[in-house]
Order: sequence, then structure tokens, then C-alpha cells
Amino acid sequence: RGYALDNEVAQLMALVATERTRTIRDELWRARAAELYALPVALMLLEKDATVITAHSRTADLAAITQMADVLVVAAGRPELVTAAMVRPGAVVIDVGINRFTDYEGNSRLVGDVDFDSVREVAAAITPVPRGVGPMTVTMLLANTVQSYKQRLIE
Repeated sequence: RGYALDNEVAQLMALVATERTRTIRDELWRARAAELYALPVALMLLEKDATVITAHSRTADLAAITQMADVLVVAAGRPELVTAAMVRPGAVVIDVGINRFTDYEGNSRLVGDVDFDSVREVAAAITPVPRGVGPMTVTMLLANTVQSYKQRLIE
């Protein structure tokens, strides 16, 4: 379309476009309240004929919605919000969230919006936090830089 995609949106689109997720039904779900991320992603996925439902951490019976997802993208800003009980067995889970979590003993660590240890037991694939979507962010920044450079050469 002649415009550079927002890096996080482009990153998600690249992950969703992989061969592994193409074999999964085109029902994509998001647990997120922020319009700046959810709306562009939803619109782009709709353009690809995906069925998209957006939800947020305060959605009534969120688990009933997330359990229907074949691909679940979570960016809710709440540490370990999504548990194994909320994920359909065999779903692909993309955790976009990153939170600093301090346990009762004062130990600090980075966690996502998905309880990685429990969800990985039921998910077909899951992105870890940290080192999950972060490297894709760098990749998409570089891809957008190259695309922008090529467009400037044409103009």
C-alpha cells in the first residue's frame, strides 16, 4: 500500500503468516484493551479474511472467549493473565506483553501476559517472554528500513 507498517503490527502479521499458522483456521482472537495495537491488527487480519474478536482483561467470562481461539494474541498489560485453562489445546499463543514481576521473596523477573509454564503444556506453539516477539521487532524494524530506503530510491 506504500506505507510502512507499525513495527508491532508488522511483526504480528509476519508471525501469523508463517506456514505453521496457515494450517490453523483463520479465527484470531486478542485479549487487549489498547486501540493503538488491537485496532490496526484487527483491520489487517480482517483484510486477510480472518475472523477477529477483540477482548480485554475485563471482558465478562474472558476464558470462554479465549478458549475458542486457534491463534491467541495477548497484549493485556497484566502479568500472567492467561492461564492454561483459558487456552484451547493445540492453539498458537503469541504473547506480546512484557511485565516486571516481583514475587513474595523479592525476586524480580520479566514475565508476559501469558502464564508460559502452564500454557506451553496445552499450546501447539507459544512465544516466550523475554526473547519471543522482541527479536521479531528488530527484524521488522530492519525490514521497514530497507523498504523505506527502496521507496526513496524509486521516488
